[in-house]
Parts: sequence; structure tokens; C-alpha cells
Amino acid sequence: MTPKGGALEGVWPDSYAYHELELIGSATLSVELEAILDRLSHCRDGLQRFAHDGGTAELFVHWHFMANSGEKLAARLLGRFSEYRLDLAFDIYPDRDWLEDLEPIPAGEAAAGVATNGNGGSHGAA
Repeated sequence: MTPKGGALEGVWPDSYAYHELELIGSATLSVELEAILDRLSHCRDGLQRFAHDGGTAELFVHWHFMANSGEKLAARLLGRFSEYRLDLAFDIYPDRDWLEDLEPIPAGEAAAGVATNGNGGSHGAA
């Protein structure tokens, strides 16, 4: 299809389309992704047909941050991506080389992390 919706002549086994999406200015990645899916809701059936016919589509995220960062993508949000048959791809860019600021861990010491699961249990690694 052309950008105006017209059919292309011939057989095209591979194609590529790109569109930059505006962000709503939220503080979290998850809220931005939800808003994008909401704006794409009118395309859901078309994306499903496209995938059924062998096509693939992805939402490509450029994620820039100043320091250590993270985000939880809830199962419900990921389920919406699955429903739309959209893959989710990330390019992650720290805005500065924070590795230069790290001090080396002395020999014989190990870093450890512990996370609670909200039910009183925890898991960790050393």
C-alpha cells in the first residue's frame, strides 16, 4: 500500500513502513505505551489481518535516560500488544556514559540484590 492507501503494482515479498508517533509527555514508559495503543485502536483489526497474512509489525522504542533506569511492563499491557499482533522492540540510550562513574568492586567482594515479591517472600542473587 502507498501512504495514501493505494495498491502498489507487482509482487513485493518485503516491505518497510515507518511512522513517528507523538508522545503525550507522561513520566512513565508504560503510560506512553498505553496511550499509543489507544491511538492505534482503529488499526487493531487491520494489524491482526496483516499478521494473519504473514506480515509482522513492531513498535520500536528509543528510550533515553540520564542514569540507571527501569520500567515494569505489566502483563495486561503486554497482552494488548499481543492482541494487536505488535512486536515491541527497544533501543536503549543512556544520555551519558555512567559506566565511567562506577568504582570497581574489590576482588573477593560480590554484589548482591534482593527483590520482594509483595507476599513477604524474596529472591536474590550474589
